[in-house]
Amino acid sequence: AIKPERRPAMSADLFIAAIGNTANIELAVACGLETRRGILVDDEMRSSDPMIFAIGDCAEHQGEVGGLWSIGVAQAQLAAAAILDLPVPSNGASPLPTLQLKSAGIDLLSFGDAVAAGSDDEILTAPAFSAAWWRLVIRQGSIAGASYVGPPGSLGQFRSKLASGRLSATELAALRDARIDVLTGLSPANRDPAGIH
Repeated sequence: AIKPERRPAMSADLFIAAIGNTANIELAVACGLETRRGILVDDEMRSSDPMIFAIGDCAEHQGEVGGLWSIGVAQAQLAAAAILDLPVPSNGASPLPTLQLKSAGIDLLSFGDAVAAGSDDEILTAPAFSAAWWRLVIRQGSIAGASYVGPPGSLGQFRSKLASGRLSATELAALRDARIDVLTGLSPANRDPAGIH
């Protein structure tokens, strides 16, 4: 049952919560800027008026409205580079999103696209009964996507590797051997600490 604050309880077989954001584009519309779900921008974050830039939750780039801090930061770097006539940063307006759960007792992270996009993508996963569960999508020697659940404190080095991009030949060989310790510092011998099989 669902019990709203000021209404009687309602019976339900299924409850779905849709959580998200909607860009406030009223001012942009009033100014005559092109909009859809957000203010339409090009690869330099310019709107339909070349003197006006939009970034973050209100900007729509290639059909997507961001909503994540990392995307807003990348868009701000692009806009600043365009305004100052500097070289364009290499990360683009829509970097691969990284989401991390902040909780005591567990490290959980999702990065990029954890589904293979082509036949050249390589999927690497944790062995059974590991202290951490993980799945990596390797694309052209880089981590294109990752899902990770492990003991607290095991994500530090892993996040750094995601930010830097490419894997060394040694790291890639270790991952193919199911050794996530090369990215997390988690001991490969640290298996199933709870004794669950």
